[in-house]
Amino acid sequence: NKRNCNGGSTPWNTWVTCEEVDNDDGGGYCWQVDPYGERTPERVSRIGRGEWEAMAVDDRTSIPVFYFTEDWSEGALRQFTPSPSTLPAGWHSLHPTTADGDLKYLVFNSDRTFYWSSDIREGKQSQERNFPNLEGIAFNVINGNPYLFFVSKRRNMLFQLNLDTGTYTSSPTDPDDRLRDGGSFWSSPDIIVTLGDHFIFHSEDGGNTPGVYFKDLRTNEYLTIFQDDSNFYKGDEETTGVAVSPNGKCLLSCLQERGECFVFEREDGGNFEKLDPRLRI
Repeated sequence: NKRNCNGGSTPWNTWVTCEEVDNDDGGGYCWQVDPYGERTPERVSRIGRGEWEAMAVDDRTSIPVFYFTEDWSEGALRQFTPSPSTLPAGWHSLHPTTADGDLKYLVFNSDRTFYWSSDIREGKQSQERNFPNLEGIAFNVINGNPYLFFVSKRRNMLFQLNLDTGTYTSSPTDPDDRLRDGGSFWSSPDIIVTLGDHFIFHSEDGGNTPGVYFKDLRTNEYLTIFQDDSNFYKGDEETTGVAVSPNGKCLLSCLQERGECFVFEREDGGNFEKLDPRLRI
């Protein structure tokens, strides 16, 4: 594994890590990794090589559906559905011995609808035109609706796909003014993490004041968790590794260039699913 970027967890508690290797250098792979070290990491070869960024999975049924983003203007957002022959789902679902499984690519229509095409050329054209240089991706069921969220760092845009209705919405991640709490989410969005029914957490790629921010889906307002105001790396720093503990009480993030990682807990001992806007530090 080289130049690993983001990734995503599977329903069977392994991790898929994504290599962000320039396609001019042949591109990278996505690898399934056993966090307990009992299995040797294995390439997710079915989706090919690319400048991979992140993975999310829709696990509502016995056959999980995987989504992979590529941080390249000419990349394509891939949807991989394993063959029913791989049931029960597990490690092997991502590593079919043949070409088993359905591989498709996201295509936007002009009327805010979308479809999944088997033609990679359509997928590449749609990404270049509508959502170049994808970063984080996340799946969540909110009020009974299955949503796929992802961000384009070139557009500074959050996309929200309703997987049942085949429709999508989009909204900017870079407010024109400072946030109400004084934060400044002005650089590119990177990792995203959904939490509960209301919140999407964002890390920030670049800028003088990289931070972790969240969007309240009820109000469409962005607020700040923390922000590095030191300008230590003169615009080249970024926040990474955003994660929330299983009990929702610990938020983790890192500053990449400094190599510093942080764990945040609420003073009231509460859950991050029920955020108070006065969290900025």
